[in-house]
Amino acid sequence: MACTERTLSQFLGARRALDAAREESRQLRRQHFRDRRRGRFGDGTQDPAGRLERLRRVIRQEERRLSASPCPNCPILPDHQACRREIEEIGAELAGAEAAAKAREHEYRTQLQAYRSVLTQLGYLAEDRPTRLGLLAAAVYGENTLLVSQTVAEGWLDGMSPEEISATLVMLAADDRNPDRPSAKRRMPTARLERVARRLRQAQKELAETEAESGLSESRSPSRDHVEYVYNWARGVPLTELQPPPGVDPGDALRATKSCYALARQLEQGLAGWPLQAAVAKARQSLERDLVRRL
Repeated sequence: MACTERTLSQFLGARRALDAAREESRQLRRQHFRDRRRGRFGDGTQDPAGRLERLRRVIRQEERRLSASPCPNCPILPDHQACRREIEEIGAELAGAEAAAKAREHEYRTQLQAYRSVLTQLGYLAEDRPTRLGLLAAAVYGENTLLVSQTVAEGWLDGMSPEEISATLVMLAADDRNPDRPSAKRRMPTARLERVARRLRQAQKELAETEAESGLSESRSPSRDHVEYVYNWARGVPLTELQPPPGVDPGDALRATKSCYALARQLEQGLAGWPLQAAVAKARQSLERDLVRRL
């Protein structure tokens, strides 16, 4: 009789059952002898002779199955076993991937519900539809999208000059490349920017608390590192005279300016129909010079 997939499965199953029965028999004998040495104060084993006899019958039965199988005489049994191990490994990998996919699906569903809860609570969604504020937030990409939209909704940019708007936006757009360093006290170029910086800091704390209630952590603290640099950039100070603040690399300052310009462009497009659009357009134009260009 030839070795087939069915006989190989029976052979491997019989060998596993035989190994398990022999191991259980050895453990039962060791436990029985330990209990005998402990005397009547030992744990005692319930009916060891009967259990050993049942295991002997199992062992004899599996040995007969193994001897009757054509697999031990198969000349390529090692290859068959290697293929079976590979099949089992692939099956285990697929099962793990399926379990991970289900867990991730549950994670995504939970996360989506958390986002919806936060957006509804803050007025960006109403009956699962974006409000006017939600449509504005949808036009802005970044970690501080909600903070940018709140800045517009609260009127903090109203009446600002183009350079002040640019300086405000860079607080929301710039990435802190060294967040572990001690934060230095940055002096704002104008009193209005100082007030807005305090409002943004407080608004971010409140937003972070709201997100934390739903298990989210999306917003980040506004960065004050590049405010003066971008303010002077928007005023038209020559590039050769611009100096980044202490502890900030010139390359980081320029990247922050480009991020501010990108945010200004997104906000300008999202503000279509808002009275603030013209002011943001002027701020965007003030940033568009030297190395910062619209491609």
